[in-house]
Amino acid sequence: MRKRFHMNEMSKRPRWDATVADSLAPIFSRERLATIPDAMAAGVAIVLPWSTSLTVVFVWLYLASLLPVLGFAKLRDAFLEPLSAVPTLLFLLAVLGMIWADVSWGDRLKGLSAYRFMLFIPGLILHFRTSAHAHWVLAGGLLSCSVLLLISWAIYLFPAIPWQRPVHSPDVPIKDHITQGIEFTFCIFALAGLGGRAWLKRQRWACAAFTFLMLAFAGNILYVAPSRTVLVVLPVVILLFAWRQFGWRGLTGAVLITTVVAAFVWASSPTVRNAIGRAVADVELYPHNFQTSVGIRLEFWRKSLEFVLEAPAIGHGTGTIEERFRRDAQVDGAGVTTTNPHNQVLAVALQLGFIGVAVLLAMWLVHAAFFWSASGLAAWIGVATVAQFIVSSLFNSVFFDFTPALGYALVVGVAGAVVLQTGTSNAKRATQFRRGDS
Repeated sequence: MRKRFHMNEMSKRPRWDATVADSLAPIFSRERLATIPDAMAAGVAIVLPWSTSLTVVFVWLYLASLLPVLGFAKLRDAFLEPLSAVPTLLFLLAVLGMIWADVSWGDRLKGLSAYRFMLFIPGLILHFRTSAHAHWVLAGGLLSCSVLLLISWAIYLFPAIPWQRPVHSPDVPIKDHITQGIEFTFCIFALAGLGGRAWLKRQRWACAAFTFLMLAFAGNILYVAPSRTVLVVLPVVILLFAWRQFGWRGLTGAVLITTVVAAFVWASSPTVRNAIGRAVADVELYPHNFQTSVGIRLEFWRKSLEFVLEAPAIGHGTGTIEERFRRDAQVDGAGVTTTNPHNQVLAVALQLGFIGVAVLLAMWLVHAAFFWSASGLAAWIGVATVAQFIVSSLFNSVFFDFTPALGYALVVGVAGAVVLQTGTSNAKRATQFRRGDS
């Protein structure tokens, strides 16, 4: 009787494992798990302006979070999208380029790693074309850059405080003024899109907030930490925006407004005048003295062009930039050495020849045409980013620098996935309308 009573009492108690399972079920539900890649991608956008190491961690966490949804069909479709197919082709060409490179395998692998960010685009398209949280990535990037903006303005306004800053760019909080300028330029045009959308929705306070923040970013670029590259990029993308939104009338008006603003900035910003003045002086000194900021870059370009003409079809192979400059410096006796010729086309042409340049130009053309043919905020952010990087590539090898290259992949992957998702939704609605479905 005792034993039977004990068993009856035990049967009335709730089972511990069932209780725990019930309590954990909402946490590990399919819906919650599906948001993990969203959070990891947002984490990449947040830490990218600050830390390379943390960014790598979040990239791997994002890729690992895709494992539960990976399948051959989905992965194949992601790679076959033109947005990711052409960058992947460029990476594969770089893999082949290791075969004819006459440097150590360590140098070849190091050279190949510069192309690795192209493979991040398919992973982003794989997830975000079905995700509803792409705005997390945009919000994370804008929030992170806004904090960076606040610190940058504080350094400028309170110079007596012993701020810890990079030695090679003491006017910025972290990394360098070129990288910061690229990040802030992206924020300016993303905020322009957000402000325009808020205005159309009659959200006046939101539009005013976006406009204020946009002007704060622009003011930082023009008065605090100007970058000559960004000073070229800004008017180009502004004119592109006016043409895209308002046609030739908008372009004409934008030219006039940009001219007036440029004159005002020239008169009121000694940092811009000094930056442009130094650049003009450096050009005048070249080639008699190329040990200047602009002169050394011109020398990189001249030498790179010579190397390209030595092997125009397929280049010298992946990872050969530094070795080519080193050998030339030994022969010349007063040459220059570098791992980065500060021009994206020349950097690719030196390694992969005109074939590599053709693939690079095809990538830009595919990305630009894709976003230009679409509409909406994601499409505008894509257009502005592609245009910004094409212009920046004339002066820097931005696709071989960690922060800009990963930032480009992040924007193209997420914004492209949103455009693809919108196009799929519109196609489904049109099909339902034609069929008379509800």
